[in-house]
Amino acid sequence: MRLLLDTNALLWLVAGDRRLGAQARSALPTLPTLPTVLEQAAVQRLGIEDAHLVRLQELPWQHRDPFDRLLIAQALAEGLAVSTADQAFSGYGISVRDARA
Repeated sequence: MRLLLDTNALLWLVAGDRRLGAQARSALPTLPTLPTVLEQAAVQRLGIEDAHLVRLQELPWQHRDPFDRLLIAQALAEGLAVSTADQAFSGYGISVRDARA
């Protein structure tokens, strides 16, 4: 499964924070540094493409955080689920995986 991590889920993973739930944690290894986490988890970086910006322009203003809005646009454009603790993401018709689960 391809999964887009919200910033909070990624930071919880790197820090070993217990707010990242067992289900989310089992999908990704817990490692001490961000580059190691990304490499070991075979995470691919997703750049900002024109298709993402088009989707961003079309989004309703249910969520005001600009970075989260970009993640939502990327998830919509790429057909990705998002791992996040922010329930505002679900109002955009994307698949949301609770990062605390």
